[in-house]
Amino acid sequence: MLCGSDVSAFLTAQDIYVFDPETRARVAEVIYHTDGKVEMVHVDGWKDRGTWGIEGNAYWTRYNQFRDGSLNTFVL
Repeated sequence: MLCGSDVSAFLTAQDIYVFDPETRARVAEVIYHTDGKVEMVHVDGWKDRGTWGIEGNAYWTRYNQFRDGSLNTFVL
């Protein structure tokens, strides 16, 4: 497991590709900006924006529309 500062260094200002765990097909690209904003662009062109941050060893995202604007927390 990565610590919070390693997660931040891994994500910040990077274009991260997102893959479906079952098909392994690329489904989106996510950009984590240094100001806490996040952008997601799906391969079909659908886009969403939101915020992201670090809490302990986890990072969270909250998009305007994706997953109904719910808070999602992840550990790497």
